[in-house]
Amino acid sequence: MTDAAVLANQVDLDQTVPAVLGAARPAHLNPTGQPARMLLGHAQPWELPASVAVMLAATYSLVRLAGRAYSGTILRFGGRVTLNGMLRP
Repeated sequence: MTDAAVLANQVDLDQTVPAVLGAARPAHLNPTGQPARMLLGHAQPWELPASVAVMLAATYSLVRLAGRAYSGTILRFGGRVTLNGMLRP
């Protein structure tokens, strides 16, 4: 057998896949890991809409913050802009 085949026989996917997919965030809030969790049968029906809602809220918040930072720094002429000055309208 090749090394990959030996390694594949030794890895327990029921424990490894959820651990890898949920490393960055809690598994039920990780929208990128939901398809794999659903295929493995680890996801509850409410987790997919909840993870999409969290992803959309985070995206909206980051776009608002980036817009505020852009208008607070790039669109101003003059000297240095502090963090408070950047976030001030």
